Amino acid sequence: MREAAARAQCQNNLKQIALGLHAYHDVHKHLPVGTLEVTGIAVEKRLSWMANLLPYVDQGHPLAQQINWTMAWDSDKNRGPVSAYVPFYLCAAHPASADPRPNQTHYVGMAGLGVDAAVLGNDHPGAGVFGYTRQVRMAADIKDGTSVTIAILETMAANGAWAAGGLPTVRGLNLDETVYVCEGCSFGMKHKTDTFFRTHPVLANAAFADGTVRAIPANVAPAVLRALVTIAGRDAVSLDF
Repeated sequence: MREAAARAQCQNNLKQIALGLHAYHDVHKHLPVGTLEVTGIAVEKRLSWMANLLPYVDQGHPLAQQINWTMAWDSDKNRGPVSAYVPFYLCAAHPASADPRPNQTHYVGMAGLGVDAAVLGNDHPGAGVFGYTRQVRMAADIKDGTSVTIAILETMAANGAWAAGGLPTVRGLNLDETVYVCEGCSFGMKHKTDTFFRTHPVLANAAFADGTVRAIPANVAPAVLRALVTIAGRDAVSLDF
């Protein structure tokens, strides 16, 4: 039962983060930008949307109060708070979960399509929920519908610090890839389930913009996942995997 519990905990984490996104949107009228823009600080040194979300997620506010928001995430002044273990940013099914680096995250905000997805404009058909400076409004900008738009996806690849801007917390789909969810792929991991036949499916848990959490299977068609990570791609897509 331990493996099944790990999968459930991972889904609960994503649900908590998704609720935090909605709470942030209620206050600011847009979702958090992928990185906190500060003059003179490069994208990969900026604080991430995950840091910015802390005041809106249960038990995150005390940690947020310790962060210096005018400094780089890995600056000396931020070394203490950004090294903290944040349990809802880690998936218990991840192979490193038994001895995780305390500041890691196993979830990333989806930027859309392509390596430059995070710098696309809101109306670009390849743009996703998270851009480096993109302010996305639920109703006005997510034209494909919040129920069919992935905001966050879990990954085993290139895991980094939850406080770090750039690749550790914001990514687009690489259009050169033909399989996205598998062991060793950009997204997903083996979520073991205790059944009589001992099946161990690979999947990627995803939080959608409407707050729901679903499992994306390894056999998801690339075109389907591409449609699901854009906010205004105008693609007709089914969740009947």
